[in-house]
Amino acid sequence: MPQYFYTVINKENKELNGTINAPDEATARQELNALSFSILSLKIGVSSEPSHDEKESSITKFEFSAIDKNTKKIVGTIQGEDTYQVYKRLTGEYQFEVQSLYPADASEEEKKKAILKGVDFLKDQEKEEQMLQARSQQNKQLDEQQFLEQQARLKTQVNFVLQKVSSILDTYREELDPATKAKIKYYVEKILRIKNSTNLDYIHQSCQEMLTYLQKEEIFLNQDQRKREKTQLSIDAKSMMIGLNRLNHPQGLDILGGLRKWRIAHIGDNTSPSTGEKFINLLISPLIGTTPETAQITEARLKIQNTDAQIKEFITLYFQAPDPEFKKETKNNILHLWNQHKLQKQDLNKLLREQKAALLTGVEFTPIEILQREIFSLAGWVLTFYIIYYFATIYINTKQIDILAETRLSQIFQTSIIKYFFTTLFLFVSFLSLKIEFFHRKSAINPLLILGFLISSTLIILNF
Repeated sequence: MPQYFYTVINKENKELNGTINAPDEATARQELNALSFSILSLKIGVSSEPSHDEKESSITKFEFSAIDKNTKKIVGTIQGEDTYQVYKRLTGEYQFEVQSLYPADASEEEKKKAILKGVDFLKDQEKEEQMLQARSQQNKQLDEQQFLEQQARLKTQVNFVLQKVSSILDTYREELDPATKAKIKYYVEKILRIKNSTNLDYIHQSCQEMLTYLQKEEIFLNQDQRKREKTQLSIDAKSMMIGLNRLNHPQGLDILGGLRKWRIAHIGDNTSPSTGEKFINLLISPLIGTTPETAQITEARLKIQNTDAQIKEFITLYFQAPDPEFKKETKNNILHLWNQHKLQKQDLNKLLREQKAALLTGVEFTPIEILQREIFSLAGWVLTFYIIYYFATIYINTKQIDILAETRLSQIFQTSIIKYFFTTLFLFVSFLSLKIEFFHRKSAINPLLILGFLISSTLIILNF
């Protein structure tokens, strides 16, 4: 059967060269057109013009057998640098399912071995390469994400600094030296111009230069009368500088915050978490709660963290204060921030209570769950009564009051059976509260809770 050398264009507008066996030219053209190729040249027994890649590399001729997209078997030759590159070209550009591939100049024995060996090793090599590329792309995306997060944090801090500096210019417009006002405006305009730049170090450095300039002694016209304003301005500038430095030097890990982010990524946003992820979520639930927090709660926690960071900054400034006036103003700022922290804490607790109430209101309890809660409530009241009686008895005996001397009530509560009963009841209430509060509708944990209750009760009774 004659062999035809062809040059074609595929769907991706790539120029391809190769050979095809066909009884005549019309059949060869028909088969190439069936593969969605646009034929540039088709010659029998004469190699077509080599491509640019073939001119620049040592080319080897390979024979192959494959299945095309129309499930038709293709046998032909192709030129390339090595076996793997040719395999990728056949699967990628030609979209063939390759069955065998070997050098055309190999011996008959080597060709038979290559056919028996198949192309599984080439498939594995391609998969490994794809995995490496995916991992590299993932790391690149992660680096980009971290950069974008850092850029966003810096932008937030820069906007805060610019807003504060603008407020300073408005407040002390009449008292500032004209040269000082011009210099500050220069810094502000410069930072506004570069704040969207990707050169984060340059933005950070420019902000620091401006804040350092604001701490100069000679920025007010009347130095004696503006001592308090000068002190407050220096405090604000130092505080903003510490905030900027904190972006480049994190103060430590927020473990609980990291656990909450992990749960959002692997449980909240994951429609089908794995068994391992579910188990990890079960372990961390006692630390961060059993349900994911709302965006409002997350924002409230972030506000508290920012306020606490500012308090730490001002405490640092307090111990670095150069004079009593500086200490006094710094202390006032700390007290103001502490009051703000308490209010934010109250808002957070309110949001947590509202979320818990909403969850309880929206849940329809099963009869078993209702029975569990009723038993928990009853046992809790009985245990509360005993604890009140216990401490009342201690008080009466301490004061030597013989109110219960002639009754049998005191004798009943002194028996071993009652002591064992209330001790066991305390353990029962403890384990039932764990079930209700932390392992609601998690039946897999029930055997562990029951086993823990039985073991602890047995140990208490045997050693009481």
